[in-house]
Amino acid sequence: MIQNGILDEIGFTADLNRQYEKYKAMSGDEPDILADSFMKGEKSINTVVDELDASVMGGVPKFAKYLLFFLSCTGPLYDKYKDKGYSDELYIDTMKDISCKVNENLDLYDDIGISCPNWFSDYFKLTRFGFGRMQFDITHHPCEAVEIAGHIVNEGDFIIRGHVPSTGPLIYEECVKSYKRAYEFVKGQFSGDLLPVEYWSWMLFPHYKDFFGEGSNSKRFIADYKVFGHFETDVFHDAWRIFGKDTGKEKENLPAKTSLQRKFIEYIGPGKTYGYGKGIFLFDGENILK
Repeated sequence: MIQNGILDEIGFTADLNRQYEKYKAMSGDEPDILADSFMKGEKSINTVVDELDASVMGGVPKFAKYLLFFLSCTGPLYDKYKDKGYSDELYIDTMKDISCKVNENLDLYDDIGISCPNWFSDYFKLTRFGFGRMQFDITHHPCEAVEIAGHIVNEGDFIIRGHVPSTGPLIYEECVKSYKRAYEFVKGQFSGDLLPVEYWSWMLFPHYKDFFGEGSNSKRFIADYKVFGHFETDVFHDAWRIFGKDTGKEKENLPAKTSLQRKFIEYIGPGKTYGYGKGIFLFDGENILK
């Protein structure tokens, strides 16, 4: 069941509430039943997605079905937070990504919903949390050993991996506050005093490094990370983050309202490569080491 008052807490507008109520009335109790099975560990997210995709559910659109399902998970998730002694602040900060994804869906598809159910499900497995401006996966380093600030981070070592949700401008100081909150949350789960913090993102792709203005919040943010690898593709999978619903238009018709958009418009073309970079630094609760 949906947690009482959650929509107001995470910033749903009156219009979003009306849309939710319309689709909830169409869907019946199916989202609640699936949420109960998922939160009890009886069904995997893959199984849930398959069942949602196969269900008519009164004509509710695909991405809206995913949204209804996750909102039905918010009640059981709150109970799990309370059982573990987690704060209401942490719960609300984490659940605010529902609003982020709904607003992204509105921009891209002109309807409420969540388009990435497999990725989004980690919030409900207690492996991803929101700490103010950033969110972090509580996980392990998945690849080759990395040397950073005179230390070695080996495959399987405890790390946190950051995400920057689309809640507004990226303010560097707010990100530092998120690092500090996350550090306090996981203290005792890693050896020593140095916490490896990773960030895998298009923002760290080497070919884009000059697209961010000197002294800007984004430039300061990415400068903290030592890039230890990157992935290349000939498809610009992250274009929607830059151009929103205009993604897919011809180059000359893309919006050029921001300097970042203009930089990418200049870059896009035959023979160009796109991708993401993998970055890391060590954090001692106050200082960033790389």
